[in-house]
Amino acid sequence: MNYSPVYVLSIEFENSPIGHAAVAIKLSGEYFILDQHPPVMDPGTYYTYWLVYQRGSLGEGLLISNATIYEISRDKNDVMVRKIGILSAEDFRQNDHAFSPADLIRISTDLRKLLEEEYSNLISDRNIANLEERTYLPRGYSRGKTWRLTLPHYADYYNPVFHEQFVKYLLAALTDNENVKRDLTDFNRFWIKLEREGDSLKATLNLAEK
Repeated sequence: MNYSPVYVLSIEFENSPIGHAAVAIKLSGEYFILDQHPPVMDPGTYYTYWLVYQRGSLGEGLLISNATIYEISRDKNDVMVRKIGILSAEDFRQNDHAFSPADLIRISTDLRKLLEEEYSNLISDRNIANLEERTYLPRGYSRGKTWRLTLPHYADYYNPVFHEQFVKYLLAALTDNENVKRDLTDFNRFWIKLEREGDSLKATLNLAEK
């Protein structure tokens, strides 16, 4: 992604003397934070990221106190930096997308479309939508397989502003497993469905040969 200007957030925590810096962009008046690795996060998710999701690696959750915002832009060959404001902890918490059933349907639909684009051998097939619950294959199918994957915190990571990028990121996460990637080339029918479980997404990938 190529955005200008970009912003740097100098973050302070209530319960740690060590701060943190992260890059952000601004779209439609809202900041979105890119912290070393995808996905892009809205401020509310980023607040939760430090308080909850990082607890396992840090030993405790960190409470964002505030963040000083610096705008970085180019003027011909010069880089210009200026302080433009401060985000409070409440500013972070208030800007948090609430994941909805409509989001889940849209992500699932576009994920199936993307799979068909990326794997020319695959055709989406609603007949195997519940393959994981069946004892036998539907008539006309010779073999099948089901993969189940849990994607921690993905429901919280999602923001419709970055829908297209999120779906691509989701597919990359699903195909990070070499066995899944191999099976996607070895069958000709598929159906994938997503369920929300707390702040996470659970994916069921059904594959079959017809």
